[in-house]
Amino acid sequence: TYGNGMIVLIAPDLSSKAALELGEVLRSSIARLAIDNPESIRTNGVTTSVAVVSGRVKCGIDRVQLLTRAISFAPKISAAGGDRVVSESV
Repeated sequence: TYGNGMIVLIAPDLSSKAALELGEVLRSSIARLAIDNPESIRTNGVTTSVAVVSGRVKCGIDRVQLLTRAISFAPKISAAGGDRVVSESV
C-alpha cells in the first residue's frame, strides 16, 4: 500500500477491463466495511484508491517490468485524489 489509502494491484495476464473490474470490487468491498475515519475530509469512513496495472507476462523480466510500472504509477493515482480505481495496461 501507499499513503492516503492507496492499494497497488498487479494483475498479470488479465485484460484491462477485467483488471479494472477487480480493482472496483476491492475498492467497493473496503467502502462497505464502513470503518469510521474521523480524520477524513470527504467522508466519515475509510476509503481507498486502487491502482491496477495489468499486462501480458511471458518471462521473468516481464514481471519485473510490470512491477516497476506499478510502482511508478502509484504516485500519479495518489495525487489524483481518493476513493477511485485507475487502470493501466502495459
